[in-house]
Amino acid sequence: MINGQFNYLAQAVRSFLQNSQESIAEKKRREPKHSGQINIQLTEHNSTYTLSIDDNGVGFESEKTISESTS
Repeated sequence: MINGQFNYLAQAVRSFLQNSQESIAEKKRREPKHSGQINIQLTEHNSTYTLSIDDNGVGFESEKTISESTS
């Protein structure tokens, strides 16, 4: 069961997937032989669900947080 506005969740998921696609496209421009991949995982623990979306595009450096990369 989803508590809250389903439309907002759907919009957020679409946004993350579009971001992943654009990140992969950028990496493919830099490395033409790159094979893009998007992984989507839904896990449940104690009736709490976690949706994870990751890709192998350009992205952020793993050592930085989002706030550090925008400074």
